Amino acid sequence: MLSDAALAGTSPPSTEYDALLVLQGNPSHVLLGTEHGLFETTDGGHAWQSAGLAGEPVTSLTRVGDTLLAGGRGLLAQSSNGGRTWRPLHPKGLPDEDIAALAATVGPRPSVYVVLGSGGLFRSTDDLRTFALVSWEVGPRIRAMATTPTRILAGDVVSGVYVSSDGQVWLHAAGGMVMALAVSTDDPRRVLAASYGIALSRDGGLRWTLVKRSRAMFGSVAWAPGHPSLAYAIGDDRSFWRSTDGGRRWVDVGSRSR
Repeated sequence: MLSDAALAGTSPPSTEYDALLVLQGNPSHVLLGTEHGLFETTDGGHAWQSAGLAGEPVTSLTRVGDTLLAGGRGLLAQSSNGGRTWRPLHPKGLPDEDIAALAATVGPRPSVYVVLGSGGLFRSTDDLRTFALVSWEVGPRIRAMATTPTRILAGDVVSGVYVSSDGQVWLHAAGGMVMALAVSTDDPRRVLAASYGIALSRDGGLRWTLVKRSRAMFGSVAWAPGHPSLAYAIGDDRSFWRSTDGGRRWVDVGSRSR
């Protein structure tokens, strides 16, 4: 593992950038999930340092109220202090803890959705104590999930974006490869999808426009809560990108190793 000082001016060394989450209260504080654990930047991507779950492959990050959730291969953990420490979870109802994707609804009684690496969509409505099966038909190629107030979105690495109101009946909204999805908490009509480039939906995931072309794969995207115009994305070439106009235009913030 590189020292924190060695990470200044470059994205963390990794072959997989699977999850981004912008923390509430500081739009420059971003958590990044990799196959080597978590990293964080507090200056919008210019410098990075390790941030816990060292050695754990973190494939998904989401927020449930004031709690953060991390999922990965053999990993389901929560943090109640902004990611400083993590506690492993072993809820009843999940056949295993090989987590391919996580998503949570917003509200006083949030639901948490989990897609397992081997397939199967599960939901918890009791603060992660138990999960119940929603559908075996979801997966195993689903690697991204997100929610709007009325929809569940799933991203398939082969066939694109799917949309559902109940997790059982799905509409195929867009084709192609999807590695990540992100719904704006400030405007849930705005959804980002990452692949070889970045696509933007302005209607909650039904119709899409390619806003950023790329030869490199983008592994994850995230919106900054409380800042509806601000979003981030990371490429597998270690480039880190920022949009300040609601996802329409993207600028490399200079974190890539030159």
